[in-house]
Amino acid sequence: MIQHATTQPRLDQLRLTPPPSDRFERRGTPVDLTTRIAVHDVAGRVTHEATLPLPLVWLNPPWYLSDIERFRRVARVAADAGLMVSALWLELVSSRPDSAQSFVPRLATHRPDRAGWTFQDFEDPAVIELRIGQPRDAHGRFAHHASQMAIWNRPDGDANPNEFTAAPAAYFPPDWPNLEAMSRKVMQIRQLSSAAILVSFDSSSLDALLPAVISSRADGALIRCTGDPVETLHRARMELDKLAAHERPVIWLAADSLDAESCVKCMALGSQGFAVDTWANRWLLDDESEMLSRAERAALSLGTTYHENAMPTWELRIRTAISEFSEQLRGRIESLGAPAPGKLKPEHVERV
Repeated sequence: MIQHATTQPRLDQLRLTPPPSDRFERRGTPVDLTTRIAVHDVAGRVTHEATLPLPLVWLNPPWYLSDIERFRRVARVAADAGLMVSALWLELVSSRPDSAQSFVPRLATHRPDRAGWTFQDFEDPAVIELRIGQPRDAHGRFAHHASQMAIWNRPDGDANPNEFTAAPAAYFPPDWPNLEAMSRKVMQIRQLSSAAILVSFDSSSLDALLPAVISSRADGALIRCTGDPVETLHRARMELDKLAAHERPVIWLAADSLDAESCVKCMALGSQGFAVDTWANRWLLDDESEMLSRAERAALSLGTTYHENAMPTWELRIRTAISEFSEQLRGRIESLGAPAPGKLKPEHVERV
């Protein structure tokens, strides 16, 4: 069991607890990876649950560095395999008559400047991410990529990114000026959407922002963590332990290069879900030449079917990656004797 010490161990200094040595057990049913987020109303009462197949999200797909039609097809395959994908409606809608214009489950990101947001993004996502903080582009400015602006500013979703240049991230004035106004923003979303609301922020701002998330009655916090996540999860757990169980928002984590075992450790420390951008981004970027063949990339761009009588290689690889990661999560959780991720506790990890 991890003690609440001033200095927490790093993730690589922890291991999953070994099986008991005095008995042998075999589970009759597989571990259920279905993830549920309680959705509240404006009065703070739980009204229903957002149900997700897996505790995994592709949080920042770099579609603007690839091809929008390729993203739409890859995203649908990933979502069909159980991965929650972050996408705005304008990133999905297409003028192609045979193009699927939506998929479930999806996460819609509400940025401070409302970039790319439409009313449709209130209506059908499973989760709305209320993002705190502006993005930096390749030059270090607070700005959105030109390809993003091209799609977001064209209602048909098919635009020529060469017609646009990068725009400042605050090209719309923010509709809530400070943390004290977060509650009003969360309430507005509650009135317009039945989606779960996760407020996302950097771990360096946790001490100020997690109490604001709690007071706003958001459904959860999605913490962006660039370093080791143990200390961040410890601080979050200390804050949540002050609350009754039904008042606690869920914690999701966006951290660097978490493998399945690291995710299970973080589940034991309090995180219920994870961003998997580290390996999902390869489905769009060309830095892995074996991911898609040249013919498969051309088929994606042209909207045609590759290998009509068999699952395309790129689709098979995406489904296999998600399935294998899920099975690795399921196996480790089962080895700890827990029936579901939500049953994991700090006692399930120990110092090496």
